[in-house]
Amino acid sequence: MTRNSLIALAIVVPGAVATWFFLQPDYVQTSCDIDENHGVAIWMGQSSEIGKRTGNDIEFQINGVVVNLSPIFHFEDWKDVELVMEYSNNESNHGVLRLRHPQAPFWERTETIGTIQRSCWEAVKKYLGAQVRKKGIVVHVSEKLM
Repeated sequence: MTRNSLIALAIVVPGAVATWFFLQPDYVQTSCDIDENHGVAIWMGQSSEIGKRTGNDIEFQINGVVVNLSPIFHFEDWKDVELVMEYSNNESNHGVLRLRHPQAPFWERTETIGTIQRSCWEAVKKYLGAQVRKKGIVVHVSEKLM
């Protein structure tokens, strides 16, 4: 790589990342579907859509996580992602879910999903323990205070 291409990379990449962060809406959980055999789907949307199943969701399945938050859609294998739930305090009934990608090319990347109710998060953890980990699949989950 030449010096000019390195400078161009340094200019283009931060702009693309900044644009993505500014365009991403603030999602909140609008609904939580729990199927203890097939997975958990957390429907995400704006606060005015609470109680509805929107076109945006994050699905926790046997093989990994499916993120469908328009315009972003991707699948993450369990080996490539860590689930991070951050609470404002120990008694909080909701927190912010993030996907941490420690092995991302060039730098560690953290993707904010949105605000999730603790009861739905507990269902996700129960599913992960009962269905995913029992198959010998390693899932990285952490909880912390903001």
